[in-house]
Amino acid sequence: MSRRHSPTPWHQFENCEGHSIVDADNGHVAYCDWNITNEGEEDPASANAAFIVSACNAHRNLVALLRLALKALYVTPRFRFDHTDSIAIASEIGRVLSQLPAGDEVRS
Repeated sequence: MSRRHSPTPWHQFENCEGHSIVDADNGHVAYCDWNITNEGEEDPASANAAFIVSACNAHRNLVALLRLALKALYVTPRFRFDHTDSIAIASEIGRVLSQLPAGDEVRS
């Protein structure tokens, strides 16, 4: 049985202790705490929360675009692209896509 992640788009907001990440239904997803050991330095909690939200919201489209690129590379006659041929590019895209976890909702 595969589990689905919380619905996107995810959002972040700041509160008194750090940054909360919520899903499209305003359900709690994650929390990035302030790091009190870095007093005097800029805390990465805000940047971490923004990165998580950005990556998760972009995931579905990026995977779909990789699949489209992979199909295009396999049907296009072999060509050179900045010292890398289309077969090598397609192979690398295929390797990345094969690492998606089982049950990922964007797998075909």
